[in-house]
Amino acid sequence: MSKTRGFIARIFARIGGSIFALLTGLEERGILPGAARWFKLSILGLVVALVSAPLKAADDDIILCYVPIEEPHILISDVSAEPNPTAGVDTVIVKATAMLGPQYKYEGDSAISEAFMQLSGATGDTGINGDTLHYPMKALDGKFGDTLETLEARLYVGGRKPETTWIYIVVKTNTGNAESAWKQLVISAPAPDSIDKKEDKND
Repeated sequence: MSKTRGFIARIFARIGGSIFALLTGLEERGILPGAARWFKLSILGLVVALVSAPLKAADDDIILCYVPIEEPHILISDVSAEPNPTAGVDTVIVKATAMLGPQYKYEGDSAISEAFMQLSGATGDTGINGDTLHYPMKALDGKFGDTLETLEARLYVGGRKPETTWIYIVVKTNTGNAESAWKQLVISAPAPDSIDKKEDKND
């Protein structure tokens, strides 16, 4: 529809330009100069109106839709895993900070009530291709129940083959809301020099 209106507007502009040129020629030759000038101004106004109307209607056809983005109930930040790569260690220390979103801080008695981790498989999926176990995280202040919690957990990775995996952190509130965050973890074998040092000590 907008293309059709633009085409019509161009036709009106061409016709108006031709008539305007004809009247200008008559005026320059002295043929009815007063009448030609009056017709020129009238034709100019009519052409502007005819050209503008379809273009304005085409602009009116454009509808912009905005989808509001809802703020998450829980903001999870400062996610870390050390050491990373693991370089053969058995245990990784995972930390994170969880805080209720600004609009939910004062929503009744809403508070952070639980946090746990999961390990993904090589495909990035939990479940069949990954680890279905939940590894609980603790609040550093000793208990859950606040709108801001610093979280920590020890993740045992001993016996796992070297791979790049993902740690998924899930945080829940006592009102049933949940959010997640993730951190890439590289499980790697010990460096060759560290293996040599261990063998030297054993000797």
